[in-house]
Amino acid sequence: MPIKSTYDELEKIKFESEQVAQKLRNAEFLFSQMFEQSTISMCLYTPEGTIVRANHEFCKMFGVKENEIVNAGYNVFKDQAAIDAGIIPLLKNIFKKKKTENWEIEYNIDSASESTETPTSRVGKIVLKANGYPVLNYQGEIEYVVLEHYDITERKLTGGGASEERGKVSLGVPYES
Repeated sequence: MPIKSTYDELEKIKFESEQVAQKLRNAEFLFSQMFEQSTISMCLYTPEGTIVRANHEFCKMFGVKENEIVNAGYNVFKDQAAIDAGIIPLLKNIFKKKKTENWEIEYNIDSASESTETPTSRVGKIVLKANGYPVLNYQGEIEYVVLEHYDITERKLTGGGASEERGKVSLGVPYES
């Protein structure tokens, strides 16, 4: 094979590689922007129960600072509020079955803060609707679980809410959407 042809092939491979790298950077940026700018509380859990990413709405909802919750001492499997509310089996189910779960729970921020030694500026209990879904890698293996949280405390206190409208209160049990 002539040297010119080999050089042209290498240049073509280099150009295609640069295009793929740019597409990957664009996709990462898009995900980052969607995650960070979302008006929905979102966090990304590892299978070990640690949070590797949390957006501003998450930090605001739970009264935590990002640097004190992301890759820090917090672990959902040690969170007494999560244990008491019955979240752990639901979360483990997402990791195991790679299926989405939805639930409504009463979450005690004080208990969570104390059991995980995570400082918070918020106190008391809140009622949450949560959606959890798996994030798989290209091989179909689970990498993370995303949790979205909606504070429905006000709606519950005023007697409204989707669960009651269907005649079913679903605190502490999976919520069917």
